[in-house]
Amino acid sequence: MSVVTREPGWYPDPEGERQVRFWDGDAWTEYVQPFAPEAPEVHGAGTAAADYPYLSATPAEPGTGAYPVATWADAPVRTAPAQVPGRGRGGLYLGIAVAVVVALVIVGATLLTRGNGPGPGPGPTGGLQQGTPVVVGTPASDTLATGSTWEATLTIPEDGAYLVDLAAQSGGDLVLEIVDDAGDVAWRSDDRGRELVELMGGASLDPGGIAELTAGEHLVRITEYDGLEQGFDLRVDPADATALTPGLPGTLDVPAGSFAVAVLPLDALSALTVDVRTVGGSGDDPRMVLLLPPDGDVVDIDDRTAEQQEEVGGAEYDPYLETDAGPGNLYVLVGEYQGTDVVVEVTVTLG
Repeated sequence: MSVVTREPGWYPDPEGERQVRFWDGDAWTEYVQPFAPEAPEVHGAGTAAADYPYLSATPAEPGTGAYPVATWADAPVRTAPAQVPGRGRGGLYLGIAVAVVVALVIVGATLLTRGNGPGPGPGPTGGLQQGTPVVVGTPASDTLATGSTWEATLTIPEDGAYLVDLAAQSGGDLVLEIVDDAGDVAWRSDDRGRELVELMGGASLDPGGIAELTAGEHLVRITEYDGLEQGFDLRVDPADATALTPGLPGTLDVPAGSFAVAVLPLDALSALTVDVRTVGGSGDDPRMVLLLPPDGDVVDIDDRTAEQQEEVGGAEYDPYLETDAGPGNLYVLVGEYQGTDVVVEVTVTLG
């Protein structure tokens, strides 16, 4: 298994496009920006909107190599759910000022050119869009209209944990909510993040994860962050989580190209260790993702250090983590780094 040493930052797009793409230290992300102009160009009010397409992002300093990033930490990386590194929602005061100027220029240009040429053709309008009921275990696909909110009923047959996977068909930024019969949001997801992409697939901006839902009728609500039209694919499946007992190994049979789930209820905030060891199957490199209660923080662990091997045993590629979590349900998701089948034993020790 190779180890990538490239620092996080902006690099030429490996797909060959004339743009730079953000490398997060482990994988290429969906974030791209155009190259800087190679020769001086004439700019003015008429080109302002094209010149500043990323007003909300912090500009990079000139220089060579990768663009600097705000923060970076070695693995394990603990992130809050629905957060994506590098996705800024605000900007510097300078960016705000430039945005105001550009907005005024665009409004002025629109007023001056109104009536010159045909207007836009008819298109979908915003509002509530009713979808076909979602059935647990059955894939669903539809298209979210521009500026709309897509809603459909979802009947949960029994209390439990469910895997929710919502994937945009053309790189959009969808947001998903599941509302219970009392009208309260029972579960919400914006971005699944890089950690869950490694197991679930899809893109970092796609909603996804484990939802704890009660039996009864629910409402699935989908929007697009920027209000754009977007096709999507949705699945809701039972998590089929294996129940763990503290201090005792639990066996997970991980299918090729997929992952398996284990769960351990925690009554209170607890210090704990999670030890995953390969005991069978074709693969020998399990990958572990933890969903830590009470807030669902995501931790991604691949291997164990030489010191941990010497102290507690296990192979180099067997994940091992010491952390704290609780109260709530601790979820342990295990896949295989190369996508092959593997059988592992998971032991969670408290204290």
